[in-house]
Amino acid sequence: MWTQSLLLLSVAAAALAASATEPKIIGGFPAEQGDTLHQVSIRFRVLDEKAFGRGHICGGSLINNRTVLTAAHCAVDLANGMRFPASTFRVVGGSVERMRMTENTVVVGVDKVFVHAGFDTVTTANDIALMIVGGGGL
Repeated sequence: MWTQSLLLLSVAAAALAASATEPKIIGGFPAEQGDTLHQVSIRFRVLDEKAFGRGHICGGSLINNRTVLTAAHCAVDLANGMRFPASTFRVVGGSVERMRMTENTVVVGVDKVFVHAGFDTVTTANDIALMIVGGGGL
């Protein structure tokens, strides 16, 4: 029994170590600072304020400096179909570092969220939403 537990623990540790060093996209390459300024991290504000990066829930793409395109399932509680209030979120951009702030990191609140009227939480049809960020934008 002890040997089986040790073997299982060793396999789990090896899998975790391998996943930390292997790229997640086959044939991909690390992005350089400035390569992905159109890409943002959408986060649950309260979680992210407690531990930067831990609030990440979805990615988004900038349409302009104040408008983010994302998936509707990121803005809706799938358990009950209710939309989260805009104040639930914050958007982080400007850096390739998701888990730590750098001199390039920009953090803004969300003023409004628009979820496609035909979004279906069961089939995920029309899974699209817009977030309007506050301040000077991103």
